[in-house]
Amino acid sequence: MNHPDLNCDLGEHETITTTAAIMECIGSANIACGGHAGTNESMRRCIELALRYKVKIGAHPGLSIDGGRGHRFPTPAKLKSLLDEQVLPFHEMVGSHGGVLHHIKLHGTLYHATDQDAELAEAYLDWCAEHIASSFLYCRSGAATSQLAASKGRPLRNECFLDRAYEADGSLRERQHDDAVFHELSQLKHRLELWRDQQVLEARNGEHLALACDTFCLHSDSPQALAFARFTKEFFMIH
Repeated sequence: MNHPDLNCDLGEHETITTTAAIMECIGSANIACGGHAGTNESMRRCIELALRYKVKIGAHPGLSIDGGRGHRFPTPAKLKSLLDEQVLPFHEMVGSHGGVLHHIKLHGTLYHATDQDAELAEAYLDWCAEHIASSFLYCRSGAATSQLAASKGRPLRNECFLDRAYEADGSLRERQHDDAVFHELSQLKHRLELWRDQQVLEARNGEHLALACDTFCLHSDSPQALAFARFTKEFFMIH
C-alpha cells in the first residue's frame, strides 16, 4: 500500500488539547495564519507543537469574510496582498522558532478559486515562486492549480481528502449539503480500504476516481477530527 502523508488544518479555533493530540497523528500541519482564523498566539503554539512532534509546517491563508468560505473571489492583486499580509509574517515566525516553512495550502474559497480562475492560479503560483520558492504547494489532486503547478515545475504535493465527499468530476461536494462532510468512522474506513486495495477514491455516485494522493487531508473542525486522525494513523501503521 502507498503510505501518503496525513495533513490537517489547525489553529482554527480548536482547543490546544485537540491541536496537540492531532499533531501526534499527522505528518503535516496547515496552520491558519490570520485570515479566516489564527492569532499570533495560536500560530506560535501550533508552530511549537509541530516542532515538538516533528510535523511539517505549512501556512494556511484564507479570506477573513464568511469564515473564509464565501462565494466572492479576490482579484489577483488582492490575492497577492493577502498572501503578503498572512504568509510572510508567518514565514518569519516559523524561522524565528528554528523551523522551516515546508508548504502552503490555501483555505476554503481561495483553495477552490485558483482552480476556477486561471488568472488567480497564475497570480498564486507567481507569488509563491517569488517569496517561498522552495516550499511545496498542497493542491487538490487532478484540479487546475495542481496541473498548472506541475507544468511549471513548481514543488507540489497532490492532495486528496479523507473526510469530504467527492463529486464524479473529482471536485468536492459543496459544504452547504448535509452529506459534504463525513461524520461516521465507517465512511473513513471505507475510503481508506478502497485506497489500500485499488488506489482510488469513491465519488458520491459510486464512480471510482483515480487521483494521485501524495497527502491526505483531515479537518480539525469536524466533531470526529481526533478519532479520524487516530484511526488513520493506526491504519497506515498496520497496512
